[in-house]
Amino acid sequence: MSTEAYVDLMFAWGHARLGDVVPTQRLIEEGVECCQQVSASSEESELSIRKWLVDAFSYRIKQAVNKQPHDGPLPADLQARLDGGSKSKRFRDQPIRYAIDVLRYISRILEPSESIDPYQPWLKWARATEDTTKKGAHTLVWRSPVLNHPNLESARTYLDEYLKDPQLRRVGQSLAIGGFVTFLGQIPWNDRAAELQQLIGRLPRCPNTFTTTAHYSRAHLAIIDRIVLAIAGDSNARTDSTVHLPPASEFASRREALVEARARLVEWGRPDWGPAFRSS
Repeated sequence: MSTEAYVDLMFAWGHARLGDVVPTQRLIEEGVECCQQVSASSEESELSIRKWLVDAFSYRIKQAVNKQPHDGPLPADLQARLDGGSKSKRFRDQPIRYAIDVLRYISRILEPSESIDPYQPWLKWARATEDTTKKGAHTLVWRSPVLNHPNLESARTYLDEYLKDPQLRRVGQSLAIGGFVTFLGQIPWNDRAAELQQLIGRLPRCPNTFTTTAHYSRAHLAIIDRIVLAIAGDSNARTDSTVHLPPASEFASRREALVEARARLVEWGRPDWGPAFRSS
């Protein structure tokens, strides 16, 4: 199952936030089509995951189209479907909620304010030890507060230190990139656009181990999520949650930035192995 569909839906949300109806609808259709292309060979569990996530993204996109605040939990009916499935006693059904919750955990488009812990159902069965019971031992790194750099130069220097260290694990680099992009949400759009353009050109390839499903890794999806948020909205880096609608005078340039970012990020996130379901 290709997670490229979720990349399409992230960008569809971005265009919806900026009132760009035609690209929004096109990306929704492409995302759904991408899912349908592999449905014949998919197992029931994969279909359940895909259907739930498409519905969740569709809800956020509908919020954006209706100019509603990007905040709050997903609707009760989606939560009820998830809770009902997770109560199944069949072993093969247990990973369904985990796969869904991983994407909810890393994506602030899907979950702007809720703290999702995909590991909680598994942790409750683990035997407590001195290490696991220490306060802060289990940290949700993609939901941790973003460093409040005093200025852009400081944020850029911090990121450079992470990107130039070849010994640093990719997860550390990915978190530094995500934090930098979130920080950019509070600086003026013209400066932010230039920084994002430069950053996309130097993004390191993340290994596709620990993939969310089969293609884009969770690091790829999290970074794309933050970049779409930084283009389609303005935020306060102190909270990393509230996304404000930008001034209408900036919509045109931000729409162009979304188109350019998607063209480059789809190829960046797509692994060397595995089929490309369509060209970007």
